[in-house]
Amino acid sequence: MPYLSSLLLMTALTHAVIEPREPRTLAREIDPVVITGDCFGDFLGVDKKNVRVYALRGGVFGPIPYQVDERLPDGEYAYDSGEKAAEDTDKGRIDANDELVFLASDLGGRVTRSVWPEGHGGGLEIAIRDPRDGARGWAYLLAFRDPPAPSPLDYVESWTGANGVSYVRTNGYLASNERYPENASRLTNLQITHSANEAGAINVMD
Repeated sequence: MPYLSSLLLMTALTHAVIEPREPRTLAREIDPVVITGDCFGDFLGVDKKNVRVYALRGGVFGPIPYQVDERLPDGEYAYDSGEKAAEDTDKGRIDANDELVFLASDLGGRVTRSVWPEGHGGGLEIAIRDPRDGARGWAYLLAFRDPPAPSPLDYVESWTGANGVSYVRTNGYLASNERYPENASRLTNLQITHSANEAGAINVMD
């Protein structure tokens, strides 16, 4: 039954588990990893919309959540909105003072270049080492002409309410500028909570 054999082979390949070249040993989870653009080499000048960050998690090499924070020549962040909104001079292309940010919890094991996704135009292996115990984890910055979909995970939600107050929510806190809504960058309320119990949270900034 050649048809059935082919079908079984396709199923096996689809569910193949990728083994790491070196396993992740890093124990840190909530720490942010911040890497400045001067470490990016050939990625300088690449449009931030054309990059993705990948990691080997659970035997699958796939995209992880990340962000590229642009900085102006004077070092200030280039905010997308608010009273300090500004466009960086590189117009969305990565330069030396921009920052790549992701969470330590999303780092994975080390992989060989052979498992990188098809269609990439080059990549950079990012090795993170804990100075306390030497534990390590890896991520991979990849460039694409036609970038694949980013990770569906989103750790941060932000919005402006009808009252003009700006809110930021994660799975651990809800923050806002409720006392000074005219200043979008001034935090005045911080509630440590899980989203399921948001109404009963105490403002720790009172």
